[in-house]
Amino acid sequence: MKEHRRDLVTGTVLLVFAVVYLGFTKGIRAFTGDGATPITAKTMPQIWGVIMLLCAAGLIVRSLIRIRKAAAGEKRTPGDGLAGWLKHNYAVVGTFLALAVYSAAMKPVGYLISTMVYLLVQIPLLTPKEKRKDPKMWIITVVLAVVFALVTDYMFVKLFSVRLPKGLIGFK
Repeated sequence: MKEHRRDLVTGTVLLVFAVVYLGFTKGIRAFTGDGATPITAKTMPQIWGVIMLLCAAGLIVRSLIRIRKAAAGEKRTPGDGLAGWLKHNYAVVGTFLALAVYSAAMKPVGYLISTMVYLLVQIPLLTPKEKRKDPKMWIITVVLAVVFALVTDYMFVKLFSVRLPKGLIGFK
């Protein structure tokens, strides 16, 4: 029953995030070029938002069905509350927080720095706790963050001519 409640909370948080995300996709300006087209800059973000919304709804429905089917006599354990959920889902919460800070910092700080910092936070967050103590993991994390941010910034700006927020530093 504990796992089903955790799924319910996770699904609800994801549902709220999906609704907010879809709300933000309304603000994306679409470049239509010479005429109207059904596929614009909004298309993919909205598709991802709908997929996220459907996954969240599926998780909520599945957990509600499982909670209903669970034995009524099951006792509550001390780790059931919000603190227990946070303990077991710290990576989910951390990922949402990191993404929120990343998206807020993108314009003032720039793509390059915000991407490096985001990856320096996200990679260890998703790494198993026992491997975080290894100095090699941290070296690999720093190298990956720097190389990925530099390569993607260069590719988008120089090769694809996509304007990214330059912020403090970045390619012109």
